[in-house]
Amino acid sequence: MRRKDVSIQPPAPEELAYLAGVIDGEGHVMARRVKPGRVDFGLVLCMADIPILEWVHERFGGSYSGAWINEKTKSRPRKMWHLSRAADLAFLIPQLAPYLVLKRREAEIVALIARHSLDPKGFASGGRRGEGRTQEWRDHQDRLVSEFRIAFDARH
Repeated sequence: MRRKDVSIQPPAPEELAYLAGVIDGEGHVMARRVKPGRVDFGLVLCMADIPILEWVHERFGGSYSGAWINEKTKSRPRKMWHLSRAADLAFLIPQLAPYLVLKRREAEIVALIARHSLDPKGFASGGRRGEGRTQEWRDHQDRLVSEFRIAFDARH
């Protein structure tokens, strides 16, 4: 079962506004069905402005990858930040959403997916990562991912 504890300290409005601007401009809100009963979701930043990523990682936690360079273009080194803990997303996104302009609806759906994944009523036998989930729970998760895809496609 997913951990329900939140690892993020309450952010200031200025921090939320800044993070929202970075996500709207350089970020990616993600939700995709991996297999029946399993969905990957989260917030992702991939960029060459390393100090921004370091601040985001230090302030909001999540995963932070090492630098890499595109050998074909010899671009500046890039790093990636990813927040995927359901409890953190369910805590952060509702506070972040008022500041998002372009990706608000997608983020709101990811927050719903995160809250839904924390719901213990979705487990038939206490399984992990989609195992033992009830069919009703899986169907609802699939509907949320489909709604996310509609919001994503409408913006592109």
